[in-house]
Amino acid sequence: MNTFKLKYFVITFILSLLLFIITSPLLAIGVTEANIIGTILFQSFTMFLLTKWGNKCHPLFILLAILLGSSCIEILLRILYFEATLCSLSVFIGHEIAVLAGFIVWKVISKSKE
Repeated sequence: MNTFKLKYFVITFILSLLLFIITSPLLAIGVTEANIIGTILFQSFTMFLLTKWGNKCHPLFILLAILLGSSCIEILLRILYFEATLCSLSVFIGHEIAVLAGFIVWKVISKSKE
């Protein structure tokens, strides 16, 4: 991976990490609300970045950066405090599925444009 692609990977990772940090306080409202809002945000975020940078960097690198950025803190917390964080596991799974769904939807849309 050259420095050009590495730049997009790092930027995507940081943006995804920031989105996770921004959406984390939603758990104070409720697990269901956090899951719904976070899922919509992460799917939209994934599709936006893939649409913007999908032709400049390999889409799988972007997907990997989003998945890593959105889950690096979450996985660490779950390893350290698994029992205490079990109630919000559905939010974590929902966010990761939303990222994957955003990738699949983007892939289908981009193939239909060809």
